Amino acid sequence: MLRVGIDVGGTFTDLFAYDTSTGQTYAAKAPTTVETRRRGHGQPQGRGVKGEDIDFLSHGTTTGLNALIERKGHAQV
Repeated sequence: MLRVGIDVGGTFTDLFAYDTSTGQTYAAKAPTTVETRRRGHGQPQGRGVKGEDIDFLSHGTTTGLNALIERKGHAQV
């Protein structure tokens, strides 16, 4: 099973996954653009991950938090 963390930042979207059965880790970084926010992040290291493979998912949205803190209105989606 995988434990996955994703953060959508202003410059990059980061993904980290930990396979609890093998101890293997995966990391990926992609530029944050309007299109990548719509489409989501790619598969870690080309691995075909299905929803049932993930037993924990944490999603952070730094861009959303920054917009709120800086009172910049709505974020583009």
